[in-house]
Amino acid sequence: MPILDASTATEDFEFSYLFPADQLSDDLHNGSGDATSYSWVTSQGNRVTLSGSFTYPSGVVTGPVTMVTVNLSDNASDDIVISSLVGMTAANFLSVHATIWLNLFSGQDIFIAAPTVHSDYAGDRNSAGTVGGDFFYGNFNGGSFHWYGDLSVLVGSATNSYSGAGDVFIIEGALGDVSTMVGDGSAIQSGDQLTGGDDTFQISTTGSQVNAIGDVDDVFGFAQGGNDTFVLLGTGAAVAVGDFGTVGYVLNNTYGLAYGGDDVIVEQGADTSNFMLGDAQFFALGTLHGGSDTINGGGGNDTIFGETSDVLSTVNSASSFVGGNDLLIGGTGNDTIYGDVRDFLNLAALGSVTFGSDTIYGGADNDTIYGDYRSGGTFLAADAGAVDYIFGQGGIDTIYGNGGADWIYGGTEGDFLYGGYGSDLIFGEAGIDQLWGGEDGDFMWGGDDSDTLHGENGADWLYGEAGMDYLHGESGDDVLIAGSEGDFAWGGDGTDTIFGEDGDDTLRGEGEGDVIFGQQGIDTIYGGTGGDFLFGGTEVDTIFGEEDNDQIHGDEGADFLYGGIGDDLIYGGTQADTIEGNEDNDTIFGDEGADNIDGGSGSDWLYGGAQGDTIYGGSEADVIFGEAGSDHIYGDAGDDLLWGEDYAATVDLAADTFHFADGWGNDTIYDFTPGMDVLDFTEVTGLTALGQFTLGTNVDGFAFLTFGSDSVTFYGVTEAQLLANSGDFVIN
Repeated sequence: MPILDASTATEDFEFSYLFPADQLSDDLHNGSGDATSYSWVTSQGNRVTLSGSFTYPSGVVTGPVTMVTVNLSDNASDDIVISSLVGMTAANFLSVHATIWLNLFSGQDIFIAAPTVHSDYAGDRNSAGTVGGDFFYGNFNGGSFHWYGDLSVLVGSATNSYSGAGDVFIIEGALGDVSTMVGDGSAIQSGDQLTGGDDTFQISTTGSQVNAIGDVDDVFGFAQGGNDTFVLLGTGAAVAVGDFGTVGYVLNNTYGLAYGGDDVIVEQGADTSNFMLGDAQFFALGTLHGGSDTINGGGGNDTIFGETSDVLSTVNSASSFVGGNDLLIGGTGNDTIYGDVRDFLNLAALGSVTFGSDTIYGGADNDTIYGDYRSGGTFLAADAGAVDYIFGQGGIDTIYGNGGADWIYGGTEGDFLYGGYGSDLIFGEAGIDQLWGGEDGDFMWGGDDSDTLHGENGADWLYGEAGMDYLHGESGDDVLIAGSEGDFAWGGDGTDTIFGEDGDDTLRGEGEGDVIFGQQGIDTIYGGTGGDFLFGGTEVDTIFGEEDNDQIHGDEGADFLYGGIGDDLIYGGTQADTIEGNEDNDTIFGDEGADNIDGGSGSDWLYGGAQGDTIYGGSEADVIFGEAGSDHIYGDAGDDLLWGEDYAATVDLAADTFHFADGWGNDTIYDFTPGMDVLDFTEVTGLTALGQFTLGTNVDGFAFLTFGSDSVTFYGVTEAQLLANSGDFVIN
């Protein structure tokens, strides 16, 4: 019986199997156990020789081998269906110290590793065609393994096609070293095409790390990953990669093209730190399409990537990346989750970037989640990204939506949520959260506790909701809604709209032309720069117009209203308000209630309103209307025009009191009623008797009086009427 010499074989090197000859002969041939050479005929009519020695092909590490197989027909449907004398199938191998390589055109191979050994299995060889769906099983007790479901390395200038079937890997027991499972391939170079099978990985080990890779690792041509399933049940660490490891540089100006499968990765074991990657890890040149993956981290501190990790340097050609729509679930540990690509490095000519719409659940502990890319390097993906759905759930989470219009939910504890680019919807939910909108117009809800919201750039909507919240609109024309408790809101730059809602709020417009509503609660409102519209609300509010020409409404409640700098328009409201115009020329309406009004500096128009008001004109020439009620009117300095009632022909039976002090100026009273209204000069220094006045009649026939350089003219009143009602004068 001839001894096979693979160094001169016309077929590719198939596999080597390190196994004692006597044990193999017992298992496969029902022989005596001492034979050193056997021969079978396969079901396809091909002869297989079992021999005690073997000559290796060039480049293969040598060692003692007791069995080889050669598939002499490339269209064979099965790898190693060997027919012995009794028709026994030798597809199930129990290995002791095993290194096995099968061929690519094979069918369904079954590998069973021994408990305490290191085993290297590869399901198929380097050739074109369709590979089989292989089954790998190992129950280890300190051993380790490197298993490859289909091919290892494909290198070819011609265009070949490779299709992997669905492989099954089951790992149990305790591993003694780092082990690796690859569902379909390790590398493919330009000109070849690889389609990965739908692989299944079940890992329930303790001890060392298991690296599980669903499809091809390195791609230099065209590759399409299968829909792989990973189930991690044990306490050992695992690295699960759904599809490619690297999409490499192009060869001969041919672009690499890679499609990731729709993978499922689930960690159901104890709290183990796992690394899970749905699609590619490194990408340089060509086109990468990530699959729609489902990854569940389970317990332990996991690192999860929905798509690729790094897009490397381009040379002279454009690259493009298309992310899949992934479902990523962190589980109970402190996880780090990336929805799509992590880094772009030195992209000279990026063709296009399309991020997938990912759904991410952080889990119960403190997670860090990135919806799309992490950083741009020299490439700034300003508006890249698809719609991601990210749920922090339990723990103190840090979530980055990054590119795309994302939906971000913080969860049950104090989270850090960043929208990034795109118009995002961000929900803090429970816990003391911090929310940052990012570059575009975002919608943000603080949630149940005391949250801090930053709109950043863009026209944002910020809702504080429950708790004492801090809302910062920052850049853009923002809408801020404080919520149910005492909140603090800053509009920032731009024309902002701010609502205090319930609670005693502090609201600041800051930017240009803001509109602020205090609503319920005792609010404090600051207009800031620009002409603002400020409304108090239902309680006792304090409002500062600050700079520019503001419009202020006290509304309900006995409010404190301050115009500040600029020509302000101020309305008191329904209760007894305190109103100060401050600087410049203001117009003030006390409205309802017995108001206290001070025009301040500038020439002001002041209206008392429906009840008896106290009105101070200020330092310059003012126009004052007491209107209804018994008003106290102080013209102060300047040449003032004074009406005790409305300037219109209305009937006001209440007595008004006009107060004068040193240097009151040259005032005119237009509706003085002798015998009813009162002239109070008690604040004038040196005036002790009525005779100290100089009385007279002007050219219009109206009475006037003077004291020093100051005077009062009584429109429609004669000198005789004044003298007949001397009781109208109050003098020290």
